[in-house]
Amino acid sequence: MNVQFIIIGDEILSGRTQDINTKFLGGFLLKQGHKLTKVITIGDDPKTMRETFLQATSEAQLVLTSGGVGPTLDDLTKKISAETFGKKLVESKAAEIVVIDNYLRFGREWNQKNFYHVFPEDYVPVPNPCGLAPGLLYFDQKKNFAIAHAPGVPREFYEMVQTQILPLAEKLLGANTTPTKQFCVRTHGVPEETIFFKLCPDLWQELEKFGKVSSLPHVVGVDIIITYDAKIFPTADADLRNIFLQTPLLPNIWHWGNESLPEIILQKATKKNITIGFAESCTGGLTSSRLTDLPGSSQIFKGSVVAYANELKINLLGVKENTLNKFGAVSTECALEMAVGAQKNLGVDLAISFTGIAGPTGGTTEKPVGAVCIGWAFNKNSGAEKFEFKGDRLKLKERFSERGLLKILELLN
Repeated sequence: MNVQFIIIGDEILSGRTQDINTKFLGGFLLKQGHKLTKVITIGDDPKTMRETFLQATSEAQLVLTSGGVGPTLDDLTKKISAETFGKKLVESKAAEIVVIDNYLRFGREWNQKNFYHVFPEDYVPVPNPCGLAPGLLYFDQKKNFAIAHAPGVPREFYEMVQTQILPLAEKLLGANTTPTKQFCVRTHGVPEETIFFKLCPDLWQELEKFGKVSSLPHVVGVDIIITYDAKIFPTADADLRNIFLQTPLLPNIWHWGNESLPEIILQKATKKNITIGFAESCTGGLTSSRLTDLPGSSQIFKGSVVAYANELKINLLGVKENTLNKFGAVSTECALEMAVGAQKNLGVDLAISFTGIAGPTGGTTEKPVGAVCIGWAFNKNSGAEKFEFKGDRLKLKERFSERGLLKILELLN
């Protein structure tokens, strides 16, 4: 089933709010055997909304929208959708039941002044397991399309699409699913031009025999993704892995799958009962944040010292003043002492340190902007290494953090 997604909201176009629903939706639909074919972002303009709704429903079986279903004056989706498909807004008993249930779930009493129960004729009210505003779904049996409107709040959007909207739309549309799967290879340390034009010049053509190939550069590497039909290629995962095992790219592959680096580290460290801590200078706590974003991280992550100033490196991590005077804060010598001090003071099995120059100023010929020294202490194994990256300040912090996490993965393996 082809699906289009319309993101509605002036706040998205103005940059005040960032859409994160598309990433979820594309991956979820693919796993369910459907295809997200188009994503459109529009403002709260009635004319644009009407035109976009009509165009999308003429092209796709299912159209999903996010935003504009709340109770305030700028929430226009319900009104404009009704006008677009020639339906009147009426007081709906079915909608009222859904609204009351939504409110009871949060221990609140519904006030009819918010007009949630005023609904377009022939629309199905959709329960909201995580919020108050009901969703809406309209099914045109003659033209065989459905359009569903959900809140833009990610947790509400995710839950409604997964548990309410898609199952209902599949039932109404009698949609067939295609058993589509993805095989993902995650690499580091080599750009895509080098992979496909130097190291493995025939790789893309080999992979295309199975399906659609995508190359997605990330902060320190490239993801290579092959999307294929599982009915046609039932052994594709094993066959594709075998292709990569025979390429010069093998030393640069750090994972087979879609999991993020923090997710893999959490899984491995938990399985091996290894505790982790950080000493962060130039990354400013970013690496700790990335790991603690994951539920269950408290099982292995004990803490971090964000030592930006040199006196904190000395007082909290035990870096020698002589080391800083002789080699500087951005040095493998300092990174090593930071890691050893973090391992000792945090009481962890494995400590990683970061000290570098994120810019845009502060660089020298010997230590340019983008230079970072990463230290490690793991049992009796300790050391440090210097790297140089390109990018702006935020991108460099991401690259420093990713490189340190890759070191953790190397040590865990």
